Amino acid sequence: MNTIENWEDVNGAVGTKIAELVGVDVQMPPTSPLILLVDDSDLILEVLSSALTERRYEFKTARSIGEADKILRGNRFDILVLDVKLADGTIFKLLDQHPRLAEEAVIILMSGAEELDNAVQALRRGVQDFISKPFSIPTFDERLEAAIDQWRARTRTRYYQTQLEDLVEAMTEKLLVSGRLIDSAYDETVRALGAAINLRDPETEEHCRRVSQNSVVLAADLGYPRDKLKGLQWGSYLHDIGKIGVPETILTKSGPLTQQEMDFIRLHPVLGYRMIANIEFLKQSTDVVLYHHERFDGGGYPHGLRGKQIPFPARIFSVIDTMDAMLYERPYRKAAPYASLVEELRAESGRQFDPTVVSVFLTIPESVWRQAERT
Repeated sequence: MNTIENWEDVNGAVGTKIAELVGVDVQMPPTSPLILLVDDSDLILEVLSSALTERRYEFKTARSIGEADKILRGNRFDILVLDVKLADGTIFKLLDQHPRLAEEAVIILMSGAEELDNAVQALRRGVQDFISKPFSIPTFDERLEAAIDQWRARTRTRYYQTQLEDLVEAMTEKLLVSGRLIDSAYDETVRALGAAINLRDPETEEHCRRVSQNSVVLAADLGYPRDKLKGLQWGSYLHDIGKIGVPETILTKSGPLTQQEMDFIRLHPVLGYRMIANIEFLKQSTDVVLYHHERFDGGGYPHGLRGKQIPFPARIFSVIDTMDAMLYERPYRKAAPYASLVEELRAESGRQFDPTVVSVFLTIPESVWRQAERT
C-alpha cells in the first residue's frame, strides 16, 4: 500500500483529488509560514533572525510596538513571536490594536519569570504559547515547530472547508442536472468527500462504510425518526473528517503521544464540525461529527458532555464505532471475538455508553452487524 509521508504531499494528493472531483483547478495552501519577530533587543533579534534564515523561513522583524503596528497593517503573518515589554509599552497595546491577531496567527510570547502576570493577560488575548527568558535556540526551535504544526492545522482546515463546500456545490449541481434524485446526489457527494479523506488513511474507507450502515440499523431499532436517518448515515461516514486538520506526524506516530499531540487529536471533532457546518444538507450530520468522542459519564471530549446532554445520534454512533474498532483487525492489533465486545459494552454501559443504546444493541444478532462486510 502506498503511503503519503508528509504534510505537503498530503495537501497535494487531497487537493488533486478534490480538483478532480470538482472539475476545476484549486489553489493549494502555503506550506511555509510568514513569521514576525518583535523584540527591542538587537542581540535577540539577531540570534533569532539567524536561526530563521538558516531554516529558510520567511520573516520580518520589528523593534517597537509602533514599528510592528505599521508592518501588521500592510501584511498578514502566520506566526508572531512577541516580547512582552518593549521600549514603547507592553505587547498588549499591539494585541489590542489588532484584536483579530489571535484568530489569524499563532502567537508565541517571550517573557521573563517576573512577567508571569503579563503572560496570564496574554492568554486571555489568545496567545497560544510562551518562551521564558533566557532561552536556548533548541528551545526556540521546539516552540516554533509546535507553532508551525498549529498553523498548518488551521490552514489545512480552512483550505479544505472551502474546497469541500465547492465540491458539494459542484457535485450536487452535476448530479441534479443529470436527473438523479436528490438523496442519490447527496449520497454520491458524501462518498466523494470520503474519497478525499481516505487518501490520508486508505484503511478507514471500509470502517467508515461499515459504521455508517450499522449506525442506521441500530438507530432504526431505537426508534430514531426515519427522516433523520440520512443525517446519521452521512455523519457516521464523515465522523473523522476533521483529521484532515491534524498533522500527519501525529496521525502516523507509532509511539505514545505527547500532551500537546493529544491536544491536537482532541481538536479533530471541532475541525470536522467547522468543515461541514456550512453545508446545508449535512446540518443533521454535525452532531455525530462534533460529539462522537463524548462519554456518557462526562469524561469525553471536546466538551465533556454528560448523559443526555450528548445528542442521541452521537450516543448511537459511539457504540457502533467501538464495535467496529474491536471486531476488525487494525495494523497495531488483531480483531477481538464478539464475546469480548459484549463484555466491553456491558462493563462500560453507563460510563462510556448510553445504557439504553447498549441494551438495544445487545438484542440484535451478530450476523446483522456482519452484513456490512458484504455490502
